Amino acid sequence: MNAADPLLRTLQPAACAQPDETCAHHLFEASARRAPHAVAVSLAGRETSFAELDRRADAVAARLRAAGVGPESRVAVLMERGPELAAALLGVLKAGGAYVPIDPEYPAERTAWVLEDSGAAAVLTHAAARARLPAVAVPVLDVAEIDPALAGGWAPAAVPADALAYVIYTSGSTGRPKGVGVTHRGLVAHNRAVAELLGLSPADRVAQVASIGFDISVEEIFPTWAAGAAVVFRPAEAAGVGAGFVRWVGEERISVLNLPTAFWDLWTALLAAHEAPVPASVRTVVVGGEKARASTLALWRRAAAGAVRWINSYGPTEATVTATAWEPGAAEDDGEIPIGAPLDGWTAPVLDDALRPVAAGEPGELCIGGVGVARGYLGRPGLTADRFVPDPFAGRAGARMYRSGDRVRARPDGALEFLGRLDDQVKVGGYRVEPGEVESVLAAHPELASSAVVARGGAGSGARLVAYVVPRGAAVDEAALRRWLRARLPGYMLPSAIVTLDALPLTAHGKVDRRALPAPAMPTGSSAEAGDTVSILAGIWGEVLGAPRVEADDDFFDLGGHSLLAMQALARVRHRCGVELPVRALFDAPTPALLAAAVDAARGDAASTRPPLRTAVRDEPLPLSFAQQRLWFLHQMEPASAFYNIPLAIRLTGELDPEALRRALAEVVRRHEALRTVLREQAGEPMQMVTPPPAAVLA
Repeated sequence: MNAADPLLRTLQPAACAQPDETCAHHLFEASARRAPHAVAVSLAGRETSFAELDRRADAVAARLRAAGVGPESRVAVLMERGPELAAALLGVLKAGGAYVPIDPEYPAERTAWVLEDSGAAAVLTHAAARARLPAVAVPVLDVAEIDPALAGGWAPAAVPADALAYVIYTSGSTGRPKGVGVTHRGLVAHNRAVAELLGLSPADRVAQVASIGFDISVEEIFPTWAAGAAVVFRPAEAAGVGAGFVRWVGEERISVLNLPTAFWDLWTALLAAHEAPVPASVRTVVVGGEKARASTLALWRRAAAGAVRWINSYGPTEATVTATAWEPGAAEDDGEIPIGAPLDGWTAPVLDDALRPVAAGEPGELCIGGVGVARGYLGRPGLTADRFVPDPFAGRAGARMYRSGDRVRARPDGALEFLGRLDDQVKVGGYRVEPGEVESVLAAHPELASSAVVARGGAGSGARLVAYVVPRGAAVDEAALRRWLRARLPGYMLPSAIVTLDALPLTAHGKVDRRALPAPAMPTGSSAEAGDTVSILAGIWGEVLGAPRVEADDDFFDLGGHSLLAMQALARVRHRCGVELPVRALFDAPTPALLAAAVDAARGDAASTRPPLRTAVRDEPLPLSFAQQRLWFLHQMEPASAFYNIPLAIRLTGELDPEALRRALAEVVRRHEALRTVLREQAGEPMQMVTPPPAAVLA
């Protein structure tokens, strides 16, 4: 930490006077005291109680203190999901330090940068991730090897409420990621506001789906513990949105899901395509990270059958994860989905360039104030001063607000509507990406004279990065360039397409004319001729990645693929090839030629094990489907409710032919058994009975 930076220096605040109220780890400890034997974390059936996790975290804290970690120390955490990760995060907070999460999937160069820039005093890791850790000059501690007996000698230490709790790195326009420092005070306020928003209780089981390097992980974990609920870590086999993910949600009795908008988009499309219901255990789904579409929400409502709460959230890392939220009413809303109103303790004024409030309904920059505003950017006082400015609306000296760079306007009902960015920043797969950071990496390539990176595909989860490059001499080897980028950038920052130009178009002022950059060529299919399956997969690669031509040996990730795009690709594989593959399969076999072998093998296994489909007999009772079971259950709870009855009136003009209308209605009822299916109890069990077509359908 730069001690000369007044915005990043801790001003000797008082230690926590009420330990269970003002420091983040104390909220966990309060839950552990209330229900020590309740489940705190779960992974693949392995459950750890609050009491046991508290003891493990105390041991980690004692070991860190022995290594010199205290308030304002940063500790890097490079670990896979699981109980050890949970103990590491809590242990850092208990020791007074701030954790710096590093996704084990990050390229080595980015990991090394974060370790150096954060000034990490120590690194916590374990066997599954240690091989990905570069050489460092600070203590490297394997959490699994820390002696649990150390917990017996641990004495809780006073941690200032304004001390750093964590530092998460986001994309930076200067070419390097920047660390956002969030304090215990902001994290505690976030925990309470989110727990209240979601109505969390000890009965909940909350999914931990996001990368640990993404700030949504903070929201999945800490408010859950504050409410005394269980954090359920997603295993590798449930990484997609297909049958494995749905099975995991159901088997683990997940009640709350916090999903990137792109992930939710894909899941909703799959549910709609297969007319499948949301698992019955799910009561609330929160989405955020990109602009949500009304058309997707309409599909979601049908899949959820009105039984699942849906919340659209918004918030930059600089405002402690979530700053605003919106929940639709019972009626359909075909307009733009807003980002809502600020959470309790946050403010969200809409201001002009001079930081003055704009008139109601007028567009302006969204600024965020209140207790959730982060301390600033680690070691970057100039950038901090530019984005974190005095808050003239707070009514107290020293208050600051964050200039988000997002353009919004307030609707008549007060909800904020997102209109886009004021700068070049984009969202790709739910992650913030500064094209300038990608351009900076390209600028270091010895064979490129210049480059530009833009996002195409519009707002929402369809945005893709396109890189335009000008070689110094001979044509650039695109495959080699992609490998070079992949070694330096995380997957979500890799361009989906690379376009080679003789020169970048310039404006009259000599700047790159981004509007004049040509659109990349549309996919023209595949030249793969190694077999039908290979050709199908190559075509899917081209569609998902926007690649003009895909060969049998082209690597999905070298072409710009990342985990969310991998989910989309495998969803199309499932639809066209009739097989369900885990996301891991694409990482293990990233080319059409390699994955074709897995697809063909899965086809053979499915053909030999799948029972033949037979038409059920219609003259006897049949078991209820999952969706019917849900409706039956809700009907038993509230028999008089007509909530699921959807009235519809259609006005017909012109001369009516009653006989033609009668025949048309009769044919519709005959063809669609759902219109003449009734639910009845037999021996105490609900069953469905398909009744014969009625003699008359028109009175």
